[in-house]
Amino acid sequence: MIRFIARKSVLAVPFTAAVLAASPAAAEDSATGFDLEGSIRVRYEAMDGNYRPGGIENDDIVLMRSLLKGTYSWDGFRVGATVQDSRGYANDLTTPIGSSDINALEVIELYAALDITETTTFTIGRQTLNLGSKRLIGNPNFRNAANGFTGARLDWSGSGEFTAFYMLPQQRLPSDAASVIDNEVEWDRESIDLALWGAFYSRPLTDDLALETYVYVLDEDDAPGIATRNRHLITPGARLVSDGGRGKPDVELEAAYQFGNIRTGSSATAPEVDVDAWTLHAEVGYTFDSDMKPRLSAFYDMATGDDPDSADYNAFDPLFGPRYGDWGPSGLFGPLGRKNISSLGAQLEAKFSSRVDAQVQYRRAWLEEATDAFSYTKVRDATGASGSDAGSQLQGRLRWWIIPGLLRNELGGGVLFKGDFFDTAPNANGFGNTQYGYSALELSF
Repeated sequence: MIRFIARKSVLAVPFTAAVLAASPAAAEDSATGFDLEGSIRVRYEAMDGNYRPGGIENDDIVLMRSLLKGTYSWDGFRVGATVQDSRGYANDLTTPIGSSDINALEVIELYAALDITETTTFTIGRQTLNLGSKRLIGNPNFRNAANGFTGARLDWSGSGEFTAFYMLPQQRLPSDAASVIDNEVEWDRESIDLALWGAFYSRPLTDDLALETYVYVLDEDDAPGIATRNRHLITPGARLVSDGGRGKPDVELEAAYQFGNIRTGSSATAPEVDVDAWTLHAEVGYTFDSDMKPRLSAFYDMATGDDPDSADYNAFDPLFGPRYGDWGPSGLFGPLGRKNISSLGAQLEAKFSSRVDAQVQYRRAWLEEATDAFSYTKVRDATGASGSDAGSQLQGRLRWWIIPGLLRNELGGGVLFKGDFFDTAPNANGFGNTQYGYSALELSF
């Protein structure tokens, strides 16, 4: 049954989504243990003043994501499948978009889950992972393509929540640029040469304060035809977070340390060095006692860069963490992320009604290590002579439900006001400030 539904979505996802959204049969199946949901999102993005070295100055693209998920449950046992079709249009080989946004027709989930007890569940197969803040492991929503994993996980919930897992990350295919922009279909695959495993635990300390702790391990080795840096990274971390609420303050503090070893290059003869890196997120906010529930927050983020004077490798690896929540839109934009950065900022968000909400964020950013590439831009001055002033970023969004629960529109964008670093770094392209905007329409059912 699941396979049949997935195959139909392959042929006509947009059509079946519209039909099933209003289908009485779908509602009947849900009542008897079958649940079906999905969405279709079309987003237009445009950028001017590209920050990437060697890229063209401006570009635009249309991204489309169609998703269909089915789950059948009976007597504590569930099977599920999710098909996601992520495509790009009006792009070419110069467009700075790859398999992170274009991954045509992929079964990102195909799993079986068993409730061993009322509080313990075992799941095996293809699945997505969302742990804690999702800063290090999560399935992106703004980004067009998914983070998929194949493996097993054990979840327990009682006085707290615990997850243990062993996963092989899905390697998105095709990998060559020409095939990606043509939306060619090639099934993603996993390899025992790239594994992610670990454990996550969360427990309440008070009624509105919780503590999360975790350890994630990434093991990477060369595979046939694939040269890697042989990353063997162990990342322990902790997060303290309060709920806050209307008329209340909230706080969040998350820190993670990373150690292990890595090769200095992808060559099999490249020397192996120890890893010594870390990251931090600290935030304090307040939600005003108003019908719009406006929340004002201030925050600081840091992730280490690689210091050439150190015998260790110091650049923090963000693993499989989505960027949008902290750093703003990715896609054609996305200069900032949890790599070689020190950033201070503020955010204001409000819900104008049950149908309309908005958010605006400002960040000031510096290189944590002046000799390493700045965050996700690939702009670098290996001498450090260009300094650490990366500039600032302003970004925001406005969302409203055109038809509540069914059709939503989103408008957003951002500007990277480039600092002195971009004026003098040897591989900076000199295009000026980066300006970006997007408009998205999403149908959910």
